[in-house]
Amino acid sequence: ALPPGILATSVRAIEVRLTVIGQDHAGWLSAQAGAWQGTSNLAYDAGQIASTEAVVPIGDDLAFTLTSSAGQRTYVVVDLLGLWVQDANKPLGQNFVATTAHRLIDTRAESRIGPITGPIGGSSIPIYSVAVRGAELTGGAKVPTEATGVRLSLVGIAGAADGWYDIAPSGFPYSGTSTGGVVQAGHTTASSVIVPIGADGSITVRSQLRGHLVIDIEGYFVPPALGIGLRFVPTTPWRAADTRQGTPASPAHNLGPGDVQDLPVAAPDAAGRYQVPGIAAVAANVQVLPGSGGFVTAWTGQGDRPLASAANGDDRWIATNAFTVALRAEGRFALYSGFVTTAGSRMNTVVDIQGYYIA
Repeated sequence: ALPPGILATSVRAIEVRLTVIGQDHAGWLSAQAGAWQGTSNLAYDAGQIASTEAVVPIGDDLAFTLTSSAGQRTYVVVDLLGLWVQDANKPLGQNFVATTAHRLIDTRAESRIGPITGPIGGSSIPIYSVAVRGAELTGGAKVPTEATGVRLSLVGIAGAADGWYDIAPSGFPYSGTSTGGVVQAGHTTASSVIVPIGADGSITVRSQLRGHLVIDIEGYFVPPALGIGLRFVPTTPWRAADTRQGTPASPAHNLGPGDVQDLPVAAPDAAGRYQVPGIAAVAANVQVLPGSGGFVTAWTGQGDRPLASAANGDDRWIATNAFTVALRAEGRFALYSGFVTTAGSRMNTVVDIQGYYIA
């Protein structure tokens, strides 16, 4: 059932968390409206529990399609995170302010940031409060008091057992979901989430997993009446980069440690040609192949690279995550490879665009 006052015809997309429960085969999963478009939201190895956020355009029937690797059956858990709504008669929704990603929480002793000392979590599912309004951002700015929600990138650094994180507005009871993602024992896993801010300016973290947690802010939401921020446009997904074989907009080029991949955001038009729309930020998905230990950072490519990560992984699993990044004036952004590979080896990245933000 939709929230009161929201009509099915006004819903343009949904925000979901997709979780693939460990299979005996490697594969991929894609969520889309209608026919498969040759993209994927996550990739997974045999035995891996993989999770990611996805923006999925939908029609008036409020339905979408899941497509998995050919000839393979896959167990999937889908959590609904939110709705993207357009209604000319009601001021529904919020504007998004894309920021340079900034580290809010790091519970590890050697790099601790914020008020939480790790490791956190456990079978009793403790609750941690994190102040968001007024939090500092890169460049000295702060999340304003008018902010109603934030987009976060999370990294779970697991302990001895499998577990999950749930991120929610302060003051709200547990919803029975794992909005922060699922992490397997002994592994590092990235995820992302949009979460409303509670009345006291905070969010809460519930952790059934006994491990460390890193949280980065990628942007925040404000009421349209403030006259700032961007509007989101959900789209049929398209592949912006595939370093294994290249795309019309980005040539094949695998990456070594410390390399930077500069990417144009080029969308296909109705005739199949590629053009660069006048956009300010994108919602994207990245997969790092094959699995190797480390991280990737997404930013405009201008100025200093921020202390943040768009995807994290270890030397066993494929790393997958959704992220949001602001673009520089010519419609491009950069990915930095902080993955540590074996001597002489290189990694590949696949980047799919799920939607974009316009002024």
